[in-house]
Amino acid sequence: MAAREASRFDVHKGFEIALTGDVSTTRNGAVFFSGKNPNGFANANLATNFANQNGSKILNFTPAGQQLDALNLYPRLATDSNGLINPKFASETSRVWEITSRRFAQGSTGDVNAFVSGARSDSIFLQVERPILSENSFVNLIER
Repeated sequence: MAAREASRFDVHKGFEIALTGDVSTTRNGAVFFSGKNPNGFANANLATNFANQNGSKILNFTPAGQQLDALNLYPRLATDSNGLINPKFASETSRVWEITSRRFAQGSTGDVNAFVSGARSDSIFLQVERPILSENSFVNLIER
């Protein structure tokens, strides 16, 4: 029972961070990623390298992203003790990141780089972030 209560607390904390945490970047400073590119490289690695080389930020580099990473929600809460996916917590964990991603996209300005070649059609980038970025007249979306 205590483990379940801790899990609920962590998910609640995740939602609090998602809704209020700092996801800000400088102009031309936001970098997005999703999936693997057609050559099999994880777009997260490509985006991270790009961000490091250009003084930019992926969501995980923001204070809110770092706080969410520290909660370790996906590996710890989205799976049970046998390593099987717990649909309830997987859904809640995905929602936490979706909310945070939405806010990151809404605050982006200038040249926004997105490493998304090969992203799944149901990805947060294609379903949430790209529509926000595409509709923002202060964003020049560069998909890689």
